[in-house]
Amino acid sequence: MSENTQNLFDLFTKLLRNPEFIMAIHQNHYRHSDFGVEGRGPGRVLRLIAQHDGLTNSEIAEILDIRPSSVTALVNKLVERDFVEKEPLENDKRVTILKLTAKGKQAISHVQTAQESLNQEVFANLTAAEQEQFVHLLTKLLDNLKHIDLRDQRYQALHTYCSPRHHFPRFEPGSWERYSGLKHHHW
Repeated sequence: MSENTQNLFDLFTKLLRNPEFIMAIHQNHYRHSDFGVEGRGPGRVLRLIAQHDGLTNSEIAEILDIRPSSVTALVNKLVERDFVEKEPLENDKRVTILKLTAKGKQAISHVQTAQESLNQEVFANLTAAEQEQFVHLLTKLLDNLKHIDLRDQRYQALHTYCSPRHHFPRFEPGSWERYSGLKHHHW
C-alpha cells in the first residue's frame, strides 16, 4: 500500500468514526430509505403521511409491508402526540383517513430544517467546485467497490490475520449496499 492510499484509508477511518458524521449518515439514510422502512417507530408512518396526506391504515400497511395491527399501534402513538388526526372519508364514513395536524407538519419541518443544517455544516468548508469534485471522486470509489470480491484469494490474509474473532461476512460481488443498509432509495 502506498503512503497516499494508507493516508486516504486513515482519513476515511477517522471520518467514519466521527460521531457527528455517523449521525449525519444515519439521519440521511433514514430520510432516504423507503419512508424509513428499516427504522422502527411511528416516525416512518409520520413521514409517509406527510408525503401522502389522506392515507388509510390499510394503505400504510401495504406500502410499508407491515401488519395492520402494527400500523394501528403506530398511528395511535401519532394521534396521542397530536401529530396525526383521523377523519372519516367523505363518501364512506366507515373508512378513516389520516391527516397531519399542525403539530405534525411542524415536527416534519423541524426535522427537515435540522437535516439541511447538518448537511450544510458537514460540507461548509468545501467550495461548490470542491463539492462537485468530491461527488465525482466518491462515485468513482463506489464504482470500484462494486467490482471487489472479498472472497478473492488476494484478501485471504484479511480474513485470517486481521479479525480472528470477528470474521468478515461472506459478501457477494456488489452486495455491500445491501449489507451496509446505505443503499439509497427514492423518497
